[in-house]
Amino acid sequence: MAAGTVVAIGLRKRILLLVALGLLIATAPLGVMGLGMVRAATDRILVERLAMARASADHLSSQLAQGWSQLERLSARVAARPAGDRAALRRALADFVPQTPLFSGGVLVLDASGAVLAAEPAHRAPLPSDLPSVSATLAQGRPQTGLVIRGPGGRSLAVFSVPVSRPPAAVDGAVVGLIDLTKPTLLTFIDGLAMGVSGHAAIVAADGTVLASTDPAALFTRDEHPEFFRAVIERGRALVGRATALEESGRREVHVTAFAPLTAVPWGVGIGQREDEALGPIRRLRDRIVIFETLVLLAAGLFAWWDTTAVVRPLTALRQAAERIAEGDLATPIDVRRADEIGALAHAFETMRLRLLRSLRENARLQEQLQSVAMLEERERIAREMHDSVGQVLGYVNTKAQAVRALLEDGKPAQAQQQLAELEQAARAVYADLREAILSLRTTVGAGQRLLPALAEYVRRFSELSGVETTLSAEGPPLEFPPTVEVHLIRIVQEALTNVRKHARARHAAVRLTSGPDGVVIAVEDDGVGIAARSRAPQAGSGFGLQTMQERAEAIGGRLTLRARPGGGTVVEVEVPVERGRDDASLAG
Repeated sequence: MAAGTVVAIGLRKRILLLVALGLLIATAPLGVMGLGMVRAATDRILVERLAMARASADHLSSQLAQGWSQLERLSARVAARPAGDRAALRRALADFVPQTPLFSGGVLVLDASGAVLAAEPAHRAPLPSDLPSVSATLAQGRPQTGLVIRGPGGRSLAVFSVPVSRPPAAVDGAVVGLIDLTKPTLLTFIDGLAMGVSGHAAIVAADGTVLASTDPAALFTRDEHPEFFRAVIERGRALVGRATALEESGRREVHVTAFAPLTAVPWGVGIGQREDEALGPIRRLRDRIVIFETLVLLAAGLFAWWDTTAVVRPLTALRQAAERIAEGDLATPIDVRRADEIGALAHAFETMRLRLLRSLRENARLQEQLQSVAMLEERERIAREMHDSVGQVLGYVNTKAQAVRALLEDGKPAQAQQQLAELEQAARAVYADLREAILSLRTTVGAGQRLLPALAEYVRRFSELSGVETTLSAEGPPLEFPPTVEVHLIRIVQEALTNVRKHARARHAAVRLTSGPDGVVIAVEDDGVGIAARSRAPQAGSGFGLQTMQERAEAIGGRLTLRARPGGGTVVEVEVPVERGRDDASLAG
């Protein structure tokens, strides 16, 4: 597209664009606020889930820390007992176990080799001899925790071992507390945290093993987002995010999971729920907001389209009517009926059309009258010219014929011959006048023949018939006048050239047409005898020809001048202002 090109936008597109922009300006802040509220609600849900996981993790950590402390106190009592006094050892265990409900799997006292010295309850199944956490406690003298999943007796246990030390800092054995994972000991810490249909809560070990869960199917498995939990436990900080779960059907689901690690042991508390259920209401609200905004825009666009159609259709009809009027079609009515400003405009257009139609009809009637008057005037002029030229010549011929007869009767043939020569000359003159009159009558102007082409044709024929070499020249832009004005102008030129043929005895003549912004000037000049010699010419009717030209010039608002040509000859000049031509054009139109 070239620089500076103006691209026009239709009224309908402009209105639709403005409506869309207005609605966007009005509704965009509401949409942004709504989506912001949705995001805030989503963040609030995630923060609440994380807070719940942290609270449960803190509570469980405090209980486990208390259990560690109780095991250490029991280890101190075991170390202070007399060596080999197992009865005192069993009494200490009997007093300890009821005070520590956390260790639902019982409490054991082991010697330095790992053999069981005492157990409460006494019928508890033995631990595996190669339990890494207990071996590490006996070897390193530090508290350790471990897991036994489906060990002897089919039980699953969480193992907490504390060394028993005797001076001088030698490890003499270990006190082991057991949490039976098949009992609801740990489940009580997360019970009530599951929400909805897919919501679940779990206590997970560092390797991802589920130690307790509100979903019994997940217990002792590693299906509860093991990678996610392992990473969080290693970093040691709480986190909420999206985790992928593999369902039994093989389909992967995304869960919103909040996880908080424990400080007492390398475990963590996780709270999860399917993403579509956890965030479903918020997302549905977001979708409703988006759908509502879209529907509002579509409804407004449809309404704007309908309304602009109701506006553009009559405007299009008015434009087409204006084009028809500009092309001259005033017969077709403007059929736009509305009770608003467009209806008022259509009524004004229809009123204008009717007035223009009446004006054109009146102008046509006046034009017919003007043409009738012009025809009558032309007939009268032709009658006068025929009377002055042909009529007088015929009278002259009659007189000469009588004279010839009288001379022949008197026996004067020589004088009769002279009269016959004069009679022959008169016949030739009247014949030339008749031919020129016929040429003038054939030279007309109208819709198919304008002034300049008509003058060119007349000048050519006149030059051939009269023997006077005549030329035509035109200068300036072409101007068009009403046919009545052009008829008078061409008749003035014809009359001037007729006078040149009859009276000037010229060899050359010229017709010059000069047009400008003020009007047109037509000059007819010859190289003949001049004005003074013409006034002494014996032919009758020359004064009547000048009077006719003067009357024609005045009829069209022009001015006729007659002057001598420098170097000999005569110049007849007629000047018509353009304003007169325009007035006659409006009248004739």
